[in-house]
This record gives sequence, structure tokens and C-alpha cells, in this order.
Amino acid sequence: LNCLFLFSSVYGSIGGIQKYNQQLIQAWKRSFPQHRLYVFGFEDNKNQTIDSQTVVSVHGCSYKTRWLRKLEFCLNALRCVLFNRIDLILAGHIRYALIVSLLSKLTRARYVIVIHGEEATQSKGYLARWGLRGADAIWSVSRFTANGCTQENGIEMNKVVLIPNYADEEWYSPGPVAPEFKEKYLIKNQKILLTVSRLDSREKHKGIENTMMAISKIASRYPELIYFIVGSGDDLPRLLDVCRKLKVDHLVRFVGGCSEVELLDFYRSSHCYVMPSTEGFGIVYLEALLTGVPVVSGNQDGSEEPLQEGRLGWRVNKHSPEAIATACIEALVGADPRCKGSWLREETLKKFGKQAFEQKLRRAVQQIF
Repeated sequence: LNCLFLFSSVYGSIGGIQKYNQQLIQAWKRSFPQHRLYVFGFEDNKNQTIDSQTVVSVHGCSYKTRWLRKLEFCLNALRCVLFNRIDLILAGHIRYALIVSLLSKLTRARYVIVIHGEEATQSKGYLARWGLRGADAIWSVSRFTANGCTQENGIEMNKVVLIPNYADEEWYSPGPVAPEFKEKYLIKNQKILLTVSRLDSREKHKGIENTMMAISKIASRYPELIYFIVGSGDDLPRLLDVCRKLKVDHLVRFVGGCSEVELLDFYRSSHCYVMPSTEGFGIVYLEALLTGVPVVSGNQDGSEEPLQEGRLGWRVNKHSPEAIATACIEALVGADPRCKGSWLREETLKKFGKQAFEQKLRRAVQQIF
């Protein structure tokens, strides 16, 4: 088969959707090595090779102006279907529902739309709903996202297939923390809280502000405390201002972006991963659980799946600093069964390992053809 993938980003930004896109491509090539993949990333730069194993290049956009990038992205996709026989078109985001439906009409190729988070659970306009309803399948990362999308947009639930995220269990694992990492970030015997997230002004649902409101209460129990926030974005100045106004800037450290090696050390050095958010799924929860780190999430989102309805972590009201603080303190105390790192990893692997992802992907593709 010849497959056209339209993604918002594969390498152009950092986040859960980007990681999912990378995983999807790599799993596809392992599961269907005979397929030819044409990959386009809206936020990516020109022609970036994913890795030597997949032998796939991401064709990005060269223009910086957003409307010119949109035009280039659409023209590149159109050129691809006109000059290649495309059998399947995959939209990696709900915003591409209309374009893939039009390309499908032009080529008679089948098409799939992948839905991720909060944006998919909102009611869409007529053209987007038309694109969704015409899809051969809708792949959702969680039941939360699937239920919201179908209810708000009148989509038949039998069209939806669940293909949740996975995290690389070979990489995300318990282990020692590099001494140079501890020295760089002045880590000694403190209790460590961690959040990993884009600091995007359009995504204020990550729970960072409410977690900072909870820090004082947590610090009253554990004065030697550090709250690391890993990630960058245009919301950083506002969050720094909030941090100063709450007078917790001596406890909170914004470290910006980091390498995968450093990220692993952040997980391994942490005593609790906290992100009371509104996530479609939340791959960061899987990364923390596989590393053996207790997790605190929100209770009205797709985190119910990686946390397995709260069996593997604390799910709290994201708007309640009191509830966030209580859960974090319980996680830091470490007496709860949900703090047993080896068990968290074992239970996570049963449902969200790499093999489980590939099995679901193979079944989903076979259902279309």
C-alpha cells in the first residue's frame, strides 16, 4: 500500500502528539515493511529523516508565515496524491479532517483521522463534521477523547478504534541518576516533584498554576522540596510571575527544554510526577509509571487510562490546590501501594507496552482493508 500521513508535527515541536506521531510511523514500518509512506509535517522543516531504521523522511514546510505554510502544506499533499497512487490517507490531527476527506474524494483512497485530546471533544463546524463522518475509521488515543468526539459531533461509536499511546519501556526504566545531573541541578536529599509539559499560552489546562498553589502546603510537610517544571513556551513569563506572587519561587525551578537523556534523569530522580491536567491520554504519565514514579493527575480526562481508573495513581480535582497537595504528600510519604515502582512498571507494561501498540495498529489497518 501507498500511504499519505498528514501530521501537525513530527519534529517541529515537543509534546505528546508529536511523540505519538513518531511512534505511529515507527510501529507502522515494523508492522508493514512493504508499505510506502509519504509523511508531511505542518510544523516541521524541510525533509528530516526520522531515523535509519524507518528510512522515512518528513517533508515539512519552508515558509515561516502561517498562512503560507498552510498553503504549502495543502499543495504538497495535493501534489503527492496527483503523482502517486495513494491507497490510504491518515490525518494525525482532527484539524485535517476536511483536507483528507477532499483528497479521498479526489483519489478514492480510504482515510483515517486520529483524535487526541480536548480539541477533539468539542463541537466542530459543518465541514469538519462532514470530514469526520466520512472517514473509514477514527483512531482515538483514549475512551475519554472518543466519547467526547462522538457525542459532540454525531459520530457513530462503531467507527472509533482505540489505539492509545505507548512509551518506550527499554528507555523509560528505573535506574541510577547520573552524578553530573545531580550536580547541575543541585539535587541532594530533597523531595522532588516533576511536571513535563509545553508551556503554551493556548494550553493552560496542564495544572501547573494550581500545583504551584499547592506547593506551600506540601513544603510545610517536606521543607526540603523542589518542584521541577521541564518544558518551554510562550506561557513561561506568566507562570514565572504567578510563581513570584505565590512566593514559591525558591521551591519551583523552570528548567526549559532538555535532552532525552536528561529527561530520563529527571524522571529517575523524582518522587512524584504531578500534572492535574485535562489530557486526551497523557504519554508523560506512562513515562513516569514505567520509570517507577508515583503519579498525580486530573480526574476528568483521559488520564483514567494510563492510571487505570486510579489503580496506579491519584486522580484529583485539578482546580483544587488542597486536593493536589494531599495527593502529592501521600505519594511522597510512600506508604500507599501506588508508590511501589516495580509494580507500577509491571502493570503499565501489560496494557501499554510497544507490542500491545503494534498489535492494535495491525488490527486497525486490517479492519480498513
